[in-house]
Amino acid sequence: MPASLTKIMTLFLTFDALKEKKLKLTDSIRMSWYAATRRPAKLYLKPGRCISVEDAIKATAVKSANDAATALAEHLAGNEKKFAKLMNQKAKEIGLHQTHFRNASGLPNSRQLSTARDIAKLAKAILDCHPEYAHFFSLPYFSFNRRRYKNTNTLLGKVVGVDGMKTGYTFVAGHCIVVTQSVDDARVIGVVMGEETPKRRDVVMTYLLKNQIPTLAQIQQAERQLTQKRRRRQVSLYWAVQTGAFRSRKQAIQFNAQLRKNADLQDVLSDKSLFTRLVAPFKQRKHYTTRVGRFKTEDEAHVLCQSMKEKSLSCLVVKSR
Repeated sequence: MPASLTKIMTLFLTFDALKEKKLKLTDSIRMSWYAATRRPAKLYLKPGRCISVEDAIKATAVKSANDAATALAEHLAGNEKKFAKLMNQKAKEIGLHQTHFRNASGLPNSRQLSTARDIAKLAKAILDCHPEYAHFFSLPYFSFNRRRYKNTNTLLGKVVGVDGMKTGYTFVAGHCIVVTQSVDDARVIGVVMGEETPKRRDVVMTYLLKNQIPTLAQIQQAERQLTQKRRRRQVSLYWAVQTGAFRSRKQAIQFNAQLRKNADLQDVLSDKSLFTRLVAPFKQRKHYTTRVGRFKTEDEAHVLCQSMKEKSLSCLVVKSR
């Protein structure tokens, strides 16, 4: 899984639209209810609020804001599903043979896949096709609504010549980074995926940039190791508090939204993560569950469930992967 490295493709299509005059940097795009729910990295704009295309690009490239990336996708294609089709068409055009996109932000999806080699091809393609917009990846920070967001690429300004490009993280994908570096008259592109910590990610990337160009055999070995790491992560178990089951994802999301707004539960759920989960089809019917938190221990989940029951909300502690 490419995590937020996915946003490079989202920006690629945005830059295409700018070049084709279908979009202007000064255009306003509306934050939909769906886009506003994309977390955790986000600008926290409320549904209905607007943001300029330029600010959305900066938020996506610098802060890795999921809501901004999704808003761009919806503005360009109508909805994220249609935008994913455009992403896959572009991937095919530039020769990303082991890549498939399902969303614009890189949020977890088991069918969203890529490799380090394909990500390197994507980084090269966007620089070749849109050099005039490469500066967005080099910005040390992004200011919006009186707040300053530092670039998630911590190698900017630390390693000589580094001038981009993007970081990413999900639990399954691990810590990932694509770096571009100007060396004499050449441009070097490095990709590291699946590291356990941001520090380890940066150390490995710095070593690659300073000391070696990996051979094909080394790249293939790294990709095999990465696949094994992902498999181990995917079978890891967690505890959660299940609050409901619904026929559609929309119903589940609406229930979570209502739960978040429930005044009686503000103190219980204020710092908890609410999410939905597709359950294996039963009698050929899909259904979705709503859950709170991913806890390491059963006791943590039971404490929360008991608090919710005291507020007259039924719940169930479940173990899942």
